[in-house]
Amino acid sequence: MGNGNSEKIKNIVGNTVYKTQLIVVKSQFLYLFTKTAKFLNLAFKTKKIKTKHKNSALC
Repeated sequence: MGNGNSEKIKNIVGNTVYKTQLIVVKSQFLYLFTKTAKFLNLAFKTKKIKTKHKNSALC
């Protein structure tokens, strides 16, 4: 194999690895984003419930 071929292969492998990493990063970001959104939603709901309990305790 000549040097030209090995350079091509390196480029192809490099591009493939880069694209794969991008996909992984995107999916991890989406996963974290949905988890955070769910957590915030849950925290907001529990906060509402707690304030309801406080109000009923005052009454």
